[in-house]
Amino acid sequence: EMETGDFEERWSSLLKVAEIYERFYHDWPSAERYYRSASSAAPDRPDPLFYLGQHMRAAGDFSEAIRNLQAAAKRADAKMEPLATWDYMNSCLVHVEMGRAAEGIPSLQGTELRTVRKSLATALRMCPPDHYEEVESIFEIVEMRQMNILRQRRPSNKQGLAKSIRSTVKGFLKFVAQKAEDIEGAFSLQVIDRRPPLSETISATQVSAGSVGMEPPAGLCLGCTDCPKCTRCTCKEMDPWEEIHTDDNWKPSFDVVDLYRPLQVYLEGMQAISEQPNAGCRDYRLLFHAYHLFFQGNSQDMQQLLMNSLQQRNGTVLFDEWTIWNMRLKSICR
Repeated sequence: EMETGDFEERWSSLLKVAEIYERFYHDWPSAERYYRSASSAAPDRPDPLFYLGQHMRAAGDFSEAIRNLQAAAKRADAKMEPLATWDYMNSCLVHVEMGRAAEGIPSLQGTELRTVRKSLATALRMCPPDHYEEVESIFEIVEMRQMNILRQRRPSNKQGLAKSIRSTVKGFLKFVAQKAEDIEGAFSLQVIDRRPPLSETISATQVSAGSVGMEPPAGLCLGCTDCPKCTRCTCKEMDPWEEIHTDDNWKPSFDVVDLYRPLQVYLEGMQAISEQPNAGCRDYRLLFHAYHLFFQGNSQDMQQLLMNSLQQRNGTVLFDEWTIWNMRLKSICR
């Protein structure tokens, strides 16, 4: 082992010797020994564990790779003061690598599954755009596998799901209406369900303005028959895929902190849908429409508000949860 020089020189030497053994001599036992020594010498630095996890993922030892990458991610989250910190690895690459390792495990479970979901959400939040396609693809693979496992393990509770979604959407809209006292009117959502009977699918879900104590909106419409300016509209029978019509000049004027509770409600609804073996995709679209009514269809603004203004109220955790549930349902219902 290195016995001369200051700490940074000795630690960097351990790491570089490990890389040389791994990449040039293809001597993994020696490389692993030096990576472990570097990790022990600086328990706050993620680099050695990242390289260990990366190698194990490439070698097909996916569970061990995830364990090392998870440990690296925890170190990366801590405050470090070395002379040189690889920010790109700390904030992005370690989470992308964890997703790549997850692709090799057919049935993620328990803590391992929660860890992978959190890392993929972090990657979408922290990585540059050129990683998005890969991360979203991994997310889709992971969630489709999980849904297949759920379908095999337990029957679908269609009646319970319909009741849960109906209650969630009503609660969501009611909350929004209470926060909209300074806006002429409020939000209206009326969807007439045209699906087959309960024996074939989830029972009909109807949410109307009257059911949540709201009047039709000024400048915000859904499924309108004659609405050139979207001022007052008559709602028609519609499919949830239909586009929401909005007035471009309309903007919600709530306090940013008021985003916190409706996002929590939205998350609860997405979780209720996605945990069913036969995910209620139509109900997901209905809930997503309600979400768009509040956030004006501009998810980027909402995400930025969360990141900038809700840090003291656990905003980052809320954002990651939002990402996870959206990706789960997007994968299932696309």
